[in-house]
Amino acid sequence: GNGDRQAQYLIGLRYQLGHGVAVDFPAARRWFAEAANNGHAAAQDSLGIMHALAQGGPKNLVSAAAWFREAAAQGYILSTANLAALFLRGAGTDKNVPEAMRLYRKAANGGHDNSQYRLGVFHEQGLVVGRDYGAAAKWYRMAAQGGHLMAQNDLALLYQKGRGVEHDPGTAVGWFKKAARGGLVESQINLGAAFEMGAGVAKDEAKARQWYTKAADQGDGRAQHNLAVMLSSGRGGARDQPRAIELYTLAAAQAYAPAYSNLGLLYERGQGVDIDLAKALQFYEKAAAQDEPIGLTNLAILYVDGRGVDRDYIRAAGLY
Repeated sequence: GNGDRQAQYLIGLRYQLGHGVAVDFPAARRWFAEAANNGHAAAQDSLGIMHALAQGGPKNLVSAAAWFREAAAQGYILSTANLAALFLRGAGTDKNVPEAMRLYRKAANGGHDNSQYRLGVFHEQGLVVGRDYGAAAKWYRMAAQGGHLMAQNDLALLYQKGRGVEHDPGTAVGWFKKAARGGLVESQINLGAAFEMGAGVAKDEAKARQWYTKAADQGDGRAQHNLAVMLSSGRGGARDQPRAIELYTLAAAQAYAPAYSNLGLLYERGQGVDIDLAKALQFYEKAAAQDEPIGLTNLAILYVDGRGVDRDYIRAAGLY
């Protein structure tokens, strides 16, 4: 009966999540299958996911699609969204973009925030549907109001750019704040930039530094770089060149091109480090390989001046 299949599902969950027992995907898959065969929609969805991800047994996208269909037919919204993703990719079923969009809309209208967000992305970027910023804003707003962090960030960007909504930097900042407080790195950086530039909010470099710090602490290269710039110049707080160099180095380790350029400058000028033109050249070359403008210009100047490298006007001209 219903109690039996619910119990089977809960046992499967315990093995899947390791609640009170060791994680055991094959056991979870067996218990989900018991419950799924007894018509339990959440178990059917969980079993579909395990088939799709090769958890506890072989990967089988055809079986995944079949289980998602079973659960979706019972109105299980998560499976409706999962089935949409398979139709969109043609995975485990024939590719069918109109059916994928129908299912995403059904899931979105049923309150599934990630489907709402996906529809927003499709409309903003013109993927599988025509580009329509107004529709993108509508779907992002639905997801954002439900607490979807990326939707909050992307809705803010639409307000910042005036796409599909009125240009309103203040409203943009409000949405960035929601997502930033939720821990979304992109919004922490965007909010930091808004405070740094005074865009939609009173300029406050100390607050900019705080938000860049939160994002940098999560390991984001762009945030590490932006924070380093503020620390190096003493904007928004005390100057701290050693910490700035650490942060530039962390950002450069993630191949963030402006960090290469700034490290090159520090080694060229001997700011907080010993002058080392070979290292400066090395960092400028890495920045130039990504077409970073400052790196390209500074590398060209080294070639014109013949500093740290043989003078080479032809190479310099190719960099400008």
